[in-house]
Amino acid sequence: MKNDYLSLLLQYQTRPRLEQPISIFEISGYPHYENVCSNILAFYLDPQREHGLGNLVLGALLKCCGYELGKQNEVVEIRREFSTHGGGRLDLLIVTDNYVVGIENKIFHHLNNDLSDYRKTIDFVSKGKSPVYRLVLSLVPIKIPENSGFNGITYDELWHEVRANFGFYVSANSGKWVAYLTDFMETTESLAGGKMELTSTDEFFIKHEESVSKLIQDRAVFLGKLKGQIEKLKEMISESGKLPTELLKQWVYDRSCLVHDYCLSGHKIAFDLYISPKGWELLLFGRDQWSTQYLNKLESSRLENLATKEGRFILKCWSLQSELTEIMDATCEWMNWIVKADAESQQSVVTPSQAK
Repeated sequence: MKNDYLSLLLQYQTRPRLEQPISIFEISGYPHYENVCSNILAFYLDPQREHGLGNLVLGALLKCCGYELGKQNEVVEIRREFSTHGGGRLDLLIVTDNYVVGIENKIFHHLNNDLSDYRKTIDFVSKGKSPVYRLVLSLVPIKIPENSGFNGITYDELWHEVRANFGFYVSANSGKWVAYLTDFMETTESLAGGKMELTSTDEFFIKHEESVSKLIQDRAVFLGKLKGQIEKLKEMISESGKLPTELLKQWVYDRSCLVHDYCLSGHKIAFDLYISPKGWELLLFGRDQWSTQYLNKLESSRLENLATKEGRFILKCWSLQSELTEIMDATCEWMNWIVKADAESQQSVVTPSQAK
């Protein structure tokens, strides 16, 4: 079985790694919520917003409706979750002096909205302005009831028009917002496919499902064995009689770290003894800035030449095969040393009254 695991890991390391980068929207999980997609659309549909892309997206949307925006400079009002006469919520309402656009945004949901109510509300807001566009924007084409007054367009159609005009709007100042918009476009296109895209890593796990599952199970047993050593060592140290009386608390963190807390001259000092597949590691550190400064100023050649990791002194490392008694003795010796060093540092402090 060991050779099987080795072969499996070698295959994993040598697999192709040309993967499709994950979208920021996929990381956040937001693409699954219509209101968040509508928020993003509202931002890019507004020519006055910080993206610096002007009416790129708005013009693309109107182009899908058969309306050429041209170069007019107009005030555009974007409203979200607009209350309808019947108590509904229209996802997006775009109002200008020249036209009105109402949008119901559909992501992974059936079209069960009261479109007649939406139509009456949009027409009321338009106050006779022409033209008026009532749209259902969806990932894939969906059936819209006849005589509803709404037309359907897809994200794919919208993004086709956006990409066709990218070059006319992109500037040095809009780079960040172009990247975000591109991310959003690619995410909706991926969602529209309705088919899971499998990477080479996904394919690897599918092909080796049984072996990988067994490997994970065996590793869990191994990690449990390591954590059992922590509990065993905790008991050994507690019963050894070698702990300083100044010990404040002994406890186990995350089943893989034996912790000993001290309060020395008002300073919060801690020893962490970790176990991992790489072995044992004993660390010394202060729990706050004041305590850390105290350790750094503690005059001792014993600490001066020690390596540090993330502000912690690495006192000692052992292999997994090391005797627990050896680890216990070294850990207790370090704890007794710090208590003694603290006492000596306090004795060396001479007060004005003592000097007399």
